[in-house]
Amino acid sequence: LLPTTEQSFVHLSLSVFFVVAQNCSKPVGGDNMGLKGDDILLQTFPEGKKVTFACNVGYVTAGGSPSITCTAGNWTTLMLKCERNNCGSAGEVDNGNVDYPEGTQFGGKLVVTCNTGYNMVPNNVQLFCGAQGWLGRLPTCEVVTCDLPPVVVNGVFSPLKESYDYGEVVQYKCQNDYTLSGSSSISCSEHGTFGPAPACCKLMVRCEDPKIYNAHQVDGSQPPHGYNSTVTYECISGYVMEGGHTLTCGIDGQWSPALPTCQSKSLIEITTWCKSVKKSCSVCEIFFIVADNLVSGQKTHLTFLNWPRF
Repeated sequence: LLPTTEQSFVHLSLSVFFVVAQNCSKPVGGDNMGLKGDDILLQTFPEGKKVTFACNVGYVTAGGSPSITCTAGNWTTLMLKCERNNCGSAGEVDNGNVDYPEGTQFGGKLVVTCNTGYNMVPNNVQLFCGAQGWLGRLPTCEVVTCDLPPVVVNGVFSPLKESYDYGEVVQYKCQNDYTLSGSSSISCSEHGTFGPAPACCKLMVRCEDPKIYNAHQVDGSQPPHGYNSTVTYECISGYVMEGGHTLTCGIDGQWSPALPTCQSKSLIEITTWCKSVKKSCSVCEIFFIVADNLVSGQKTHLTFLNWPRF
């Protein structure tokens, strides 16, 4: 027998009811997300149940609906997308640099370095990118300071301050009758100390202008002649120098080596002749004036033995 119309309707209704009544198992979300609220505790979900997903800590919504619905034993398609939170720039540090070796996304760490002559305050700060932004505050870079510079005996320095910033220069000056030996200026270093080593003030050394007759200066310092000054002399025409040409002013205020002399070529020639005839002469005394002797014009006395009397 063929079923009546009423029988067919009842059968169809029962079939539809059976399909709609199927439950859904616990849904699995995409990467870096999870069920929101109390739904996370359930294992099965009835027909028509709507659940919502949320991005995990450190991740933010990148688009798409976060909700799905249980329909005939299956979940509708989840469209939610999650990506790592990006903290972006943490800002700038005066007299320093901010670097992001691990990027600016969640979990990344930034590094702060101060310029030369500046210290980080507080020291060794590490900031990480969190779910809501950078965790903590950026440090500051403060200038290195130096205490008073070393005192130099018999000397003064300027400027005089309670403290000195990195790179500041201090100038030294000696008191009267003293002279600087070494660098006249020092500066505050990145280590908080002054350098290089300061100069010292030594008792001023002066050598008198050399008096070398029949000679003239050709090189070297001019009066006043200080310690380690040098001068070079040459004899004038007709004279020959005996001794060193170049002299150095010593710590004792004396020239070294001893001052040279300029001997007349004529005197040298006469002396040589007298020596050549000395053996055949009886005692005698020769007086002569060296015409080109500019020292004093005095008579020169040479005494020889065995010069015959006249």
